[in-house]
Amino acid sequence: DESLVLMQLLLGLDTEDILYNPSPNAGTISLWKDDSDVCERVKEEYIPKGAKGYFESEDFYDDNDVDIELYREIENTMEATIDRIGRDTFTTALRKYRKQMEVVERKCLPSVEYKCSGPGKPWKDLNSCGKDGCDAKCISSLQF
Repeated sequence: DESLVLMQLLLGLDTEDILYNPSPNAGTISLWKDDSDVCERVKEEYIPKGAKGYFESEDFYDDNDVDIELYREIENTMEATIDRIGRDTFTTALRKYRKQMEVVERKCLPSVEYKCSGPGKPWKDLNSCGKDGCDAKCISSLQF
């Protein structure tokens, strides 16, 4: 949420410009395009016992130091940008965004069609949604 709102403020967009229909199935159901064209449940994350300790070890941090440093730099840059914009301005915009997303989820989410609506179900071709995107009309019709 924070990076999306920060982008909004930097580009001078309205909150309504960054609203979207989140997927209630994100990370749980996926289309594995093969001969069956059927949606499948995503397997739960599995970390072997021996690997669990690795992620907390000094070796892990040594092996991934560049990625970790890049993440920290991006985080520091975001924080400095928020300070430049003003914490109060950012916090107000973030609160407004989250409040409007609650409305989107309550009013629009029930009518959204997804390619994969459940495991074992055939996927739907939603590539013909038109210029407004799939179910963007609901978001556009909301009055804030």
